[in-house]
Amino acid sequence: MILWAVRKLRSAHDRLRQTEHVYMVLVATGVGLFGGLAAVGFRLLIVAVNRLAWGQGPVSLEHLAALPAGWKIAAPAAGGAIVGLIVWLFAREAKGHGVPEVMEAVALRAGRIRPRVVLAKLVASGFCIGSGGSVGREGPIVQIGSALGSTLGQWLKVDQRRLRTLVGCGAAAGIAATFNAPVAGALFAVEIILGDFGVAQFSPIVISSVGATVVSRALPGRLPGVRGAGLQPGPLRPSSSPTRAWASWPAWWPSPSPAPCTPPRTRSTASGSRHRCVPCWAVR
Repeated sequence: MILWAVRKLRSAHDRLRQTEHVYMVLVATGVGLFGGLAAVGFRLLIVAVNRLAWGQGPVSLEHLAALPAGWKIAAPAAGGAIVGLIVWLFAREAKGHGVPEVMEAVALRAGRIRPRVVLAKLVASGFCIGSGGSVGREGPIVQIGSALGSTLGQWLKVDQRRLRTLVGCGAAAGIAATFNAPVAGALFAVEIILGDFGVAQFSPIVISSVGATVVSRALPGRLPGVRGAGLQPGPLRPSSSPTRAWASWPAWWPSPSPAPCTPPRTRSTASGSRHRCVPCWAVR
């Protein structure tokens, strides 16, 4: 029974591979789903390492100021040692920023990236960022997503052109899910990673980007890409200005108190004609 199901799946896969767009749409959807899951897991790993290294996650400046100076040196040093061991023992490609390594794989190796890079880059970057390393999430998530796309493409034995496209799909999925920016993720992958704006490449990348964004927003525990200091969401409240509605303001910022409007003023010119001035509420 199992062998019969495997043969049926293989036969259906072989038939789908003959199509130009349907096959890539389906595979790109899978890359987007896995990329969204990887982005959420990456953020949760960073928070977990924050709590392990600093006793709080995410870390606040007040909490860091209260820690002893030796701890502030030992935690990043320990994180760097763990990163060095992971890169040295498991995947040398996991060192560096991440984007140049993906571009090199696309240009020189037809998009082939070793599957172990996914786990090595995810764990190494999570420990580096969580322990206080001065790096960001953009480069690591691009390499993680690209390695996922390349791994799936190699497992399905697609040709080189489709493999490069799947690498771009993974990069777009990682950017979109991490920063909640599907359009930016798709354009980044097309322009920077692939350098090809063809419809055959652009359509799967957009699908992966949107799919990863949906996954990252649907799962619990997602974190915003940018935190506003002191800003709290709240309902809009009306104001006396007919062109503005002031939102809720933080406690440390004075609420606006627009001056009462006066009737539109007029002025005389040298020729004796009179012109209506701009109302006061339009320039406040």
